Amino acid sequence: MGAAGLVAEALLAAIDAHPRLSGSVVLLGGPDEVGRGIEFGSRELEIADLELHSFDATPIVISTGESDVAPDWVERAQDARCIVLDIGSHLCPESDLVPVVGAVNPEALEPVLSGGVVPLPGSVATQLLTVIKPLIETLGVERVSLFVAQAVSELGRSGVEEVVRQTSLLLNGKPVAPLLFPRQIAFNLIPQVGECLSGGMSKMETDLLDVCQLVLGRSCPSISVSSAWVPVFFGHSMALHCTASQPVAQQVIESCLEQADGIELIDVDSQGPSPVGDASGGVSVLVGRFVCRTENPTEFSLWAVADNLRSGIAANVLKILEILVKGHL
Repeated sequence: MGAAGLVAEALLAAIDAHPRLSGSVVLLGGPDEVGRGIEFGSRELEIADLELHSFDATPIVISTGESDVAPDWVERAQDARCIVLDIGSHLCPESDLVPVVGAVNPEALEPVLSGGVVPLPGSVATQLLTVIKPLIETLGVERVSLFVAQAVSELGRSGVEEVVRQTSLLLNGKPVAPLLFPRQIAFNLIPQVGECLSGGMSKMETDLLDVCQLVLGRSCPSISVSSAWVPVFFGHSMALHCTASQPVAQQVIESCLEQADGIELIDVDSQGPSPVGDASGGVSVLVGRFVCRTENPTEFSLWAVADNLRSGIAANVLKILEILVKGHL
């Protein structure tokens, strides 16, 4: 569902490259999308009419959150015992279902193995949870202070196009009137992502904290977060300052993350990974730029970047599909 957006583009490329998952893919959409051709590897698939589709032979449905079609179809899918992967939790926004990150809490899939909706976190939460879960389990991290530099593709193709449009206008000496963002985003930072709530936090930030609490439960550390839009097409960057329950050495931190699923360490002698030069197109969360506090050996900082579409969304979906196909379908 929602095959025409950037999320679907990344998903279809990842599924096509997978040796066991590309056998039967159907694209579904509403009346305005039916018949549109979408590239899938060397083929072109046409979007079929959602209203005419029978879910009886469809074990898994992936909803990208990039379709304007009303979610009435979800009931039909559940009646057919489909497992619906809901990227960004758009189908059941008020649900208390636990979001699933394949590398973090695959056990949360158990309640829906006979059919149901599986909420998948957005790319920011997936990236953060992938990094902090091993730090909590191995090092006893109790507090995290987080800054997120968020790429514009989080808003889909329109976010990328807005940066391109503004950049072109500015380079040609013309004024910019923001259309998608509240201020100029080209050559700029916007220190608020989404609607501002009481207390000064944005909805994006409170939603991130809620997801972490749902996924990690009692082990969730105290997290403070601030975020900003940055004029980067693809790749979220995170600066994490962590406090553990006991003194930790840099070698221990590196060893902990090196063994974790979905993480790749960047040479500690480098300047740290960047979203454009290192993360773009990759499926791992890249971690580097370690700083350990000599004045307080329980504190340390690190830098983490990941392609928000290929790593934060597509890689998580593929991990979940592998789990389902291997053990349950």
